[in-house]
Amino acid sequence: MSEHSTVDSIPADIAAFLSVFDEHLSELSFPDVDGEILRSQVAEVSRESDALLRLSEQLRDQRQALERAEATLRRLAERGLAYAKVYADGDPALSAALDELSLGAAPVSKPSRKRRGRGKGKAKAAGEAPAVGEVGEAKAGGGREATAELPFSRAGVMVSENKGRSAAKGGAEAAA
Repeated sequence: MSEHSTVDSIPADIAAFLSVFDEHLSELSFPDVDGEILRSQVAEVSRESDALLRLSEQLRDQRQALERAEATLRRLAERGLAYAKVYADGDPALSAALDELSLGAAPVSKPSRKRRGRGKGKAKAAGEAPAVGEVGEAKAGGGREATAELPFSRAGVMVSENKGRSAAKGGAEAAA
């Protein structure tokens, strides 16, 4: 690793002492401190600093990999919940259980700040688009129009949003 990281690892007061020692005291030897021992310890600090830097880079890379895996899991869970809600359309108990689940947006690592000001009232008065929370409320009363088939399989039976339970793999009709 570069000398720059070693210099950064050594506190300024110790670096100043080492400089003075090298200039004025390098030929002296105290019982457990001399130029060679100090240089050896500087090399040890350098090795440990380099190791920490490598591990920090690995930790950063691993955190990024974890974030990607979590994002993929969230997308899959959201998609699975959407499919399950369509599948449960005729089952009030299952629909109620699924409706209680909330897979909203990924949790934010930093606490959100409250917005200050009077922007919300002005936006409504001016006829601008509703705020994020208001969009969901507006859609809550209205149903979802089925526009595409969402296939599910359960023990070899295909189920779709528009057709209910339909043909199994072999083309035969499955009983509900």
